[in-house]
Amino acid sequence: MVKSQDDCYEVLNGEWKKTCKILFGKEVGELGKYGKWLEKDKQPKLKRTGADGKEIVFPSTDYEDCQNIASESGGLVGFVSSSAISPLNINEIKDIDSIISAIRERMVYSGNTIFGNSGFIESSAAVSNSFYILESARVNDSKYIAYSTVVKSSSNLFGCNVSSFASHAIRCHQQGKGSRNFEVCLCWNSSDCYYSYDIIGCSDCIFSFNLKGKTNCIGNLELDREKYTKLKKQLLEQIADCLEQGKEALGLIDIVNKTGNKKISVRKLAYSTVHPLQKTEDIIPIKKSFVSTYSVVFGKPPMSCLEDYAPWLKQRVIGINETESALDSGKISIPGYENFKAMRKDRFVSIDEAARMGEMLKLNEEEVNHINLENASEILGQIVVLAAGDQDGHVINVIGSPIAISSINCLSVLGCVNLKNSAYSVWPNGSNNVFGSSFLFNSEFCIKCHQSFLLSRCFEVDSSSSCSDLYFSHNCENVHNSMFCFNTKNLHNAIGNQQFQPDQYKSIKSTILEQLHSELESKKHLKIDIFSLRPLYSGGSDKYFKKGIKDVEKWK
Repeated sequence: MVKSQDDCYEVLNGEWKKTCKILFGKEVGELGKYGKWLEKDKQPKLKRTGADGKEIVFPSTDYEDCQNIASESGGLVGFVSSSAISPLNINEIKDIDSIISAIRERMVYSGNTIFGNSGFIESSAAVSNSFYILESARVNDSKYIAYSTVVKSSSNLFGCNVSSFASHAIRCHQQGKGSRNFEVCLCWNSSDCYYSYDIIGCSDCIFSFNLKGKTNCIGNLELDREKYTKLKKQLLEQIADCLEQGKEALGLIDIVNKTGNKKISVRKLAYSTVHPLQKTEDIIPIKKSFVSTYSVVFGKPPMSCLEDYAPWLKQRVIGINETESALDSGKISIPGYENFKAMRKDRFVSIDEAARMGEMLKLNEEEVNHINLENASEILGQIVVLAAGDQDGHVINVIGSPIAISSINCLSVLGCVNLKNSAYSVWPNGSNNVFGSSFLFNSEFCIKCHQSFLLSRCFEVDSSSSCSDLYFSHNCENVHNSMFCFNTKNLHNAIGNQQFQPDQYKSIKSTILEQLHSELESKKHLKIDIFSLRPLYSGGSDKYFKKGIKDVEKWK
């Protein structure tokens, strides 16, 4: 029976051993000895040491320039009741500058943020309704998660990046609705797969690429069950031995990056008679959704079109990169996740190309009989092509978004999963009408909100949960119709954590929204965002704005 927070590691260590036994047939040692290996190729967190000497974890590197970091480790910091902070004078807060000046001592950025019904969380941030979480960030409705980032509705994940509805997996990236997987990427609705890439609706696949609905495959070659089981057993023994001896094993990225180039021409020849599918792209409904969302958030419609705001909306989201298809068919979009950035670029092809190559390319029986961890890169060189993304489910009018699962009307979104009517965002899972946002779970009508849960009608909100009509706020829970609130919960009509009469708040809100709207219309961006409130409004985030100015003209 768990008695204290300190038992978090012990419980996770037990779950790690169970997961290893499921995946490899045996335990391979203590979880703590694998931390460095498990953390490789994940979305980066930020760690700082507070004044109390304790480690503070932030869910992203956006906080690098934030001043006034909380000296306490985690929790909601109750600055409202502090006698050292004077109450706000309603007559002195007439615009954004005056508000920020009045509340600057309240603006404290806190790490180790935990929301909802959660417990036994260590060295983690942006965790909601989850239990037994270690060295992780952006975790929702999950349990037994360690050294992972961006996780929703999952359990027993170790060293995973961007996962939903998954269980018992180690070092898997961009996976969903599967279990018992190891070193897979772009894996959806698949289980019992190892060292595989772009696998949809499959089971029992090893060293396989770009397959759908297959089973008992090694190197894309389907085998009878008896032979597959024999070869799988040999491989799992080899993996377990490597883990026990070196506390790490060869990764999928390692295998891909060590493949040679000599057989690319063969792949071109095989593809020469096939032509990519043509898709209809219509940006109009996405533009209309932006107008609706902007109108909800600011109280009036924008005077310019969506594309004009693109550099501003892209400030804090992971980018979508471009490269040439390995088949010389033109430019393709590639996810900007850390694991994709670590892969060699000359093996990427379009989604349509990858689907056809998966059908055509496979190892022969002799190669399958002899493949192992040592020679995998050499043997797999003839079949390793990397899909620049993946699509599955009901996907309609998803433009420039390399990963899409059951989504509609999305533009330049990295990770469209159960998403609709969104643009320039990254993994706004289960949301609709969100723009310029990152890692937003089950939210709607939001602009530039980050690592938060269950938000409605919010703008520039970070690390918060169950809030609505909230502006420029950080680490809030159950806060509504408020602005510039930090580290607080259960407030209405508040500014700087101080509640006002509804009519007073309404008057100030109207002034602030008009100021924001006016600056957006004249400049198409703001000088501040939730991560740049200190220094004051005269400084701000122009350097982040400049980073987003590219690759938007083609949508005009």
